[in-house]
Amino acid sequence: MKRTLFLFAVSALLCGALPAAADTGQAYDQITKFAPNGDVATLEPGDFTADWQAASAPAAHPKSGGMLGMMRNAMNQAQGAMAMMQSGLAESRFVAGSKERIDSPAQQTATITDCGARTVTHLDLKAKTYYVVSLDQPQTSTPSRGGHAAPGAAPTDDGSKTSMTIVNTALGPKTVFGNSAAGFTSEITMVTTKADGETNTAKIDRKLYASSSRLLVLSCPLPGQNGPGMLSSVNRYEELQRLIAARKDPRFTVSSSGPALPGTLGYFEALQFGGGEGATDSSEGGHQGRGKAVVVIERDHIRSIDAADPVFSVPADFTKVDAP
Repeated sequence: MKRTLFLFAVSALLCGALPAAADTGQAYDQITKFAPNGDVATLEPGDFTADWQAASAPAAHPKSGGMLGMMRNAMNQAQGAMAMMQSGLAESRFVAGSKERIDSPAQQTATITDCGARTVTHLDLKAKTYYVVSLDQPQTSTPSRGGHAAPGAAPTDDGSKTSMTIVNTALGPKTVFGNSAAGFTSEITMVTTKADGETNTAKIDRKLYASSSRLLVLSCPLPGQNGPGMLSSVNRYEELQRLIAARKDPRFTVSSSGPALPGTLGYFEALQFGGGEGATDSSEGGHQGRGKAVVVIERDHIRSIDAADPVFSVPADFTKVDAP
């Protein structure tokens, strides 16, 4: 899963993400979901409003006490993760200046990242509480059975290098969620060479219906984010997306052919992964031997937002609590 998400993040390089401007920012609603038996070639945008309603509905799983309660809670979490895989993860996103806010309506939570203040504010929208942590505080790994958190290992450079070859094809104009979009497909081949000479090849098939709005991201690094299942995976993807958007890593080289992609936010993206460990590509038969799971991202309600917008502040009726 980590390897797949890394490839997903590398593909974000194609979007031409830019740091958020000093005053004018961007807001939009986003749904990220998995199609376990999908095919990029046939997947097309559907009804964003219906998908948003399904993905943003709060989960109703009250917690219980005792041993049986713990087992029931675990089952509820597993069922919730399965439901999220099917209906998707709904998020409202806002970025302007040095601030970013991400709302998760199904979890009834939000986070506000302030690069200037070097803080991340976590809001419980249901309880109307919040707590603040520093971007500069040491990160820790998952607590052990004894409940103590050990310092997380610092990432290291293993000496590997990755070359990415992209072949783009234009699909022409299309109306997506009531918006005018430009369609493209991309066949992406990535070859990673380790320091010992061992190579690994991975492939991504991508379909994109692009908007005319440039994708904006924060320019400051974010701390590691933990969470169950799909939510944790999406958090890792977002962190990698920011790192790669900076284009400062000499370990990556990219070559491309076909029409240049517009470098804008996509109304609809579908990405299918194949190759690598445990998977082989057939020299005949196209996608034979390729993985069939598809990651789908839908976005709508793209609009401008000002850095002084109240959405980047904690509401006055929220109560501050200690960080867990």
